[in-house]
Amino acid sequence: ELVRGEDSLELLALARATAQSALGSGDGGEGAAALLRLIRSLTTGLNAKPKPITFAKEQAPELIGELLTAACDAADGDTENCAGVDARQLVELLVVKCRPQEVYTFLLEALCGSDLLPAARVRGVDLLCTTLMAMQDSKRHMFLGSCFPALLKRSLVATISAEFMPTYIDALRNFAVAFVPDMEEDIAETDPATIVM
Repeated sequence: ELVRGEDSLELLALARATAQSALGSGDGGEGAAALLRLIRSLTTGLNAKPKPITFAKEQAPELIGELLTAACDAADGDTENCAGVDARQLVELLVVKCRPQEVYTFLLEALCGSDLLPAARVRGVDLLCTTLMAMQDSKRHMFLGSCFPALLKRSLVATISAEFMPTYIDALRNFAVAFVPDMEEDIAETDPATIVM
């Protein structure tokens, strides 16, 4: 019986540990059911009206690594893996409902770690790009300058197979290109009188 908010935090810690255990062992029993309940609880909290529940907004970004792993466990079109399908939806919801700075922090931590599977790592790079694009222009540069070198450095030591490396390198390239300024727009804004031939 929950009496105080502290009890709910303890339950979350237990659910997180169970979810991490389920992802680590790949069992389809109680661990998978706990993971599914956790994902659905966070999704319900983030979808709450008129505004997301604070608890879900604060806790969901911390689980981004586990959510990416669960989402990538479900193959495209796989409706049997409910946790994977729900995790995909929750990952997309995180970018929309949670503070981009928090998503960035925990996502970069997961990407620089060694626990992500290659498919989750590639999806994480794409999600990091989306997260940075969601930030205000005035703040984005403070995050972009440090994350790309970290991703490049990690790519050299990550346990990515030679077979999967081209996909990861493509994801890094797409990430970098997304932030290259539009040269045509810059040229159009330049006053021709200031150009010296």
